Amino acid sequence: MSKQYHFSTVTVSEKHDGSEGNPFTSLSALKEIVTSPGDTILLERGSVFRGEYIHLKNSDGITIKPYGKGKRPVIRTDSAGIWHQDYGTPLDSPAHRYRADVSSSVHLQDCSDIRIEGLELTNTDDGDKSEAFRMCHTGVSAVARDRGVMRNITLYDLYIHDIKGNVYDKHLNNGGIYFTCSSPENEASTGPALFENVTIARCTVTDTSRWGIAIGYTYAHRAFSGKVCDREAFRKYAHKNIVIEDCYVKRSGGDAITVMYALSPIVRRNRSDDAATDINDRFYRHPEGRSGKVAAGIWPWKCLDAEFTDNDVYSTRLNQDGMAYDADSGWNTVYEHNRSTLNEGGAVMFCLEEAIGSVYRNNVSRHDLGGIFSLASNPDGTISGNLIIKKKTVPLLRKRMDDGKVMMYDNILTEEE
Repeated sequence: MSKQYHFSTVTVSEKHDGSEGNPFTSLSALKEIVTSPGDTILLERGSVFRGEYIHLKNSDGITIKPYGKGKRPVIRTDSAGIWHQDYGTPLDSPAHRYRADVSSSVHLQDCSDIRIEGLELTNTDDGDKSEAFRMCHTGVSAVARDRGVMRNITLYDLYIHDIKGNVYDKHLNNGGIYFTCSSPENEASTGPALFENVTIARCTVTDTSRWGIAIGYTYAHRAFSGKVCDREAFRKYAHKNIVIEDCYVKRSGGDAITVMYALSPIVRRNRSDDAATDINDRFYRHPEGRSGKVAAGIWPWKCLDAEFTDNDVYSTRLNQDGMAYDADSGWNTVYEHNRSTLNEGGAVMFCLEEAIGSVYRNNVSRHDLGGIFSLASNPDGTISGNLIIKKKTVPLLRKRMDDGKVMMYDNILTEEE
């Protein structure tokens, strides 16, 4: 039989048995609770849980949401909720760390059938975010490892802000929302670790270091390397049915929204403002051998048939990338009916030799800067049917990123003084 567990810093009681009239006063009570499918964790509106967090491991069928009236319940983690991340293998570049401690407001370890909605999460401290090896921080973190496919995870209507993590560690769980997969203890027994049926919808994520929303770097990255699309690798290791929609990301320290190693992900009706605020010499000062002083707005990495529709990206800050959109090292990425405005690195990049079959069509670029299109050694691609409104002083192709090959046709170019 399903149970409800109530938590509140507002309602005063003596029993603290988790009932609505006698709620637990601290989220630490969850450490003593063994949840079952169908259980609900309820946080009373108006509550502020300082220095606290919710971490679930091997839990299925759990809903976490508010109850009562008033403002969202707040989990203000303040660098608590520390767990150790270890991919179990080096990443695609030795410049990226693959293990470190992470602080997360909500952390899901090998969990399925989870719905989290209506919460406010913040996780910061007074330290210097440019410190070389400061701890990574996350609002919502998820890791798949030892139970195979983690399915049916929904994050809905969350307000995540002031996640003061590490500027340099791109692929640790470091930002507003970050999902990753670590090497299983016994993959032959449990199967590959990956995510399936993940929906992130109507979430607001602001002021993060480093990422806004990311799903999901994997220990199995070697299966996707090279120019040839290995469909068997996607069948075996890729995330499936990933949807990110109607989200707003503002002032992400690095990239705003990214899907990685996914088959046919859908990213639609999202908005990014002021991405890559930390990827500059004011904050990115002590990388200590780590590479990655690059960031863009909304883009995929090593995906097959990724679909980006009806998104808006404004004012991505200049860095080695700095564009609104980036078809990066994957196959058949399609951008259609998106808009970009005042992005300092331009509208879109087709990135390097492993960006195969990229399509940018029927989009609007308005007053983007630096060079509208970055064609960075990509072997092919199509740019068609777009409306481009730019200043005369802004080149159509970004300098030193103009050696790729594309077909361009039916675009409308309007130049202004």
